[in-house]
Amino acid sequence: MAQCPGWIPASSLKFCSTPERDSAGVTAKKSSIREDFKVPAKVNLLLSPGSKRHGARAAKPGLRRPNNLAENPSTEQKYLENRRVLEVKKERRGLSGRLDRMRRLHLIRHAATQPTLGVAGPDWPLTLQGQAQAKTFAEQLPDLSISRVHTSTEGKAVATGQATAEHVALPLETRPGPEEHRRLSVSASTLADFQAGMQHLFAHPDLRVSGDESADATRIRFTTALDSLMREQAGDALVVSHETVISLLVAHDNGFDAPMFWRHLVVPDHLVLEWPSYRLLDHASPANE
Repeated sequence: MAQCPGWIPASSLKFCSTPERDSAGVTAKKSSIREDFKVPAKVNLLLSPGSKRHGARAAKPGLRRPNNLAENPSTEQKYLENRRVLEVKKERRGLSGRLDRMRRLHLIRHAATQPTLGVAGPDWPLTLQGQAQAKTFAEQLPDLSISRVHTSTEGKAVATGQATAEHVALPLETRPGPEEHRRLSVSASTLADFQAGMQHLFAHPDLRVSGDESADATRIRFTTALDSLMREQAGDALVVSHETVISLLVAHDNGFDAPMFWRHLVVPDHLVLEWPSYRLLDHASPANE
């Protein structure tokens, strides 16, 4: 058997072979490379089955779509289920690989308030139930890597944040920017009137149709305040804020229906976002006491 030189470039591997006779007398070529010396792994990769040219990688094994899906619905169902499983595993692998690098922003909607005629929304106090909710929420809050509790300047957010800060023994800081949609000029006498005004706000986000700022202006103000906070400090952050601004931000950056998301927020509520993408990672709605 002819011997190959000790090392040859990959482009010359095809010439290193010897003709042999099989049992049927047919001439066949069989490479003598593997028999004479160990081929480096890189060269093996270049010669892997499926390569159409030198340097081309072989196709990776994966989920192949069956050819008889139309004739066999059960096969199609199984294929689709397997594909969904693979997509979930791929997403989990990608997420777990970023867990130690991503930063989390915890957005908390304040506890229940008492709407009061003649009193502006930002000044509505927490009800007795809301005070109990804030305390229970703080007790149920998991361990977080935060250095302080941030809130908007509105009293209901401050009261909710105060209960959390006391429970986790961290300082409380109020910041301008995370306040609720500004609607001091709105004089809705009934809940139906208020909800109708909110529907107009969501339907025309670029117009000031209900309140003193548009939905887009509200979201940009809120996002700017959160970005500023996250850039000022390292690690994760927790901010106690409000229903409409949270709904506008999360719906916009995650492709959700804003009015539907707004209707499903409860008091208090806890959303975990990845920063700076604002991708929703978790939404934990504690049971109201």
